[in-house]
Amino acid sequence: MPDEDEERGPGDRRQADPPGPHPHEGGKPIMTLTAPERPQTEGKLLYKVEEAIDILGLGRTTVFELLRSGRLRSVQVGRSRRIPTAALREYVERLEREAAGVKAR
Repeated sequence: MPDEDEERGPGDRRQADPPGPHPHEGGKPIMTLTAPERPQTEGKLLYKVEEAIDILGLGRTTVFELLRSGRLRSVQVGRSRRIPTAALREYVERLEREAAGVKAR
């Protein structure tokens, strides 16, 4: 009688059945591995420029102009430019204050 693997053709991508429980363990896991605990923070502290573009919902050219003019703060990390979370909040708050000032006139 042919082996089960021999019955499959070369184009058949089905996985072989996983082996059953190890007889010495009775099918119960010996131990469970978990990832080490990491301190939880509320989101990231620094964002790539492309991420900031998505977060702010602005165009790439607009965000780079804001960075160039200093209206949106950024920091240098090695050869990369990153935007702190606080800088994103400050920029949006500034926009809100400017909009409120316009409405108050």
